[in-house]
Amino acid sequence: MTEHSPLPWVFEDEYIRSHTGEIVADTYTMPTAEAGETMEANAAFIIKAVNNHDALVSAIREAESVIDGYVGDLLTGDQMHQTGCYELLKIIRRITDNL
Repeated sequence: MTEHSPLPWVFEDEYIRSHTGEIVADTYTMPTAEAGETMEANAAFIIKAVNNHDALVSAIREAESVIDGYVGDLLTGDQMHQTGCYELLKIIRRITDNL
């Protein structure tokens, strides 16, 4: 499988570009009068999703590992449950703080 263009991507001059300047997408061809604002909003959304994808996948895998590590011990007491929840919150906040 071919690799995607290098991250991070940016919006510049009506194009979404890789950090090396390669054009990834042309956002200029929208056929409406409101194209400018919509184009910028769409580009920002695409860039945010693309640039955060790997971190989100990593966080989900890490959260899965934490859950798997303590789920069998949930019945042993509130402390184990509370600790697991705090660990999951730290992982999730690490991602959501950057969104």
